[in-house]
Order: sequence, then structure tokens, then C-alpha cells
Amino acid sequence: MFSFQVVKSDITNMNVDVIVNSANTSLRMGSGMCRSVYQKSGENFLNDFIEKKYGSNFILNPGEAIITPGFGLSSKYIVHTVTPKYYLGSERDNVEILSRCYVAIIQAVSRVNVQNIAIPCLGVGHHCWPLELAASIALDTLYWLSDRLDKDINIIFTCYTQEQYVCYQKAINKYMD
Repeated sequence: MFSFQVVKSDITNMNVDVIVNSANTSLRMGSGMCRSVYQKSGENFLNDFIEKKYGSNFILNPGEAIITPGFGLSSKYIVHTVTPKYYLGSERDNVEILSRCYVAIIQAVSRVNVQNIAIPCLGVGHHCWPLELAASIALDTLYWLSDRLDKDINIIFTCYTQEQYVCYQKAINKYMD
């Protein structure tokens, strides 16, 4: 079973087993949160690890995820996933791909021993997902997965803004009622 909580924090400061990075397809340091993850974990360490394990031309497609060591972060691991851009393609396809990001995250961590995962509000930054829709997809997918897995994991939605915090807390409360 999964347990859920919401915090307002910088994800790179979370003392958890795994943090999730909203990555770009090239798995290089991007902007926003991705930049912060690379800078605080050690950009050279991440780039070297990814290149050695996956090759220099590796592309991570939207809806996929990989796991790397946390290097300079307090978390043991980083799961990198790429969200679809809300404004490109059909909404139905994009909803499915965003949902697959959460499935891929859980699949990536199922290979290692983890008790807690910090997940940001995936897609709501540069990829322009409406906050309530993104929160609903996250909770719907993770509650569905929780019923199908025999693993106890504390999922911590790590929100950067107060608006995100309120929205994700409402989404969790919907399931608690």
C-alpha cells in the first residue's frame, strides 16, 4: 500500500530514498527543477553515469523513467521521467502518457529497496499542464497502482508553491473521504 502526503519544499532538500526529476529527453541539465537536481547532485556525476549506462545518444521518451544514484543529494536515488507537453498532441494521449510517467516511476523503484519517494508536481512547469488535472492524474494512477502492488511506500508530493500544495492536498483529501 502507498501512503500519501504533501509538503511545500525544494525537492532537492528532501531527505528521502528517492526523488523524482522532471527531466528532458536528452537527460542533460535543463532548466527549473531539473537544473537544480543536476547542480545539487553533481552534473558531471549524473552525465557520466547516464553515458556509461545508456550511451551518449540515449533518449528518454515521454512516459518513460530511469533510475540513477543520488550522488550529492541526500536521497539515495533519482528517478528521471519525461512528461508530455500539454499543448502538443491530443489531450487524451497526453493524459495517458502522463499517467505512464507514474507507472514508470514505480517500476523503476521496484528494483531497489525504498520506503519513501518525493515526487514533484509533474508537468505543471514548462510543459503547461493545468494543476488540477495533473494532480488528478497523479493520484488516480498512484491509487490504482497501490491496489496492485504488495509494497509499502510513502509517496510525498513535493510542491514548490502554495498553490500546488493546496491543490495536491485537496486531491489527496478527495481519496480520503
